[in-house]
Amino acid sequence: MTTRRTEKIARVIKESVSYTLLTRLSDPRIQGLVTITEVEVTPDLRQAVVYLSVVGVEPAAQQLTLKAIRHAAGVIQTALGRSLTSRYVPHLRFEADQKV
Repeated sequence: MTTRRTEKIARVIKESVSYTLLTRLSDPRIQGLVTITEVEVTPDLRQAVVYLSVVGVEPAAQQLTLKAIRHAAGVIQTALGRSLTSRYVPHLRFEADQKV
């Protein structure tokens, strides 16, 4: 069951992570077009799963891109902490979106 608060936090996470990927990360392992398709936040707002889609590259490069983004999770989470006004910054987990 999602509440209005978890939906708002998910939207802020999606916007912040997208902006951080676009502006702050310059890792050459990140290839193709990376899109955040969905963010799921737990009801206690402590954890969030960010689903990513990588388009325009072969599957091996997609896995390398996902690995690079997971490696940069600290940078992404720090940037997210500046965007949120809540007490806790959710721990982010990045997963490939299998629905796409």
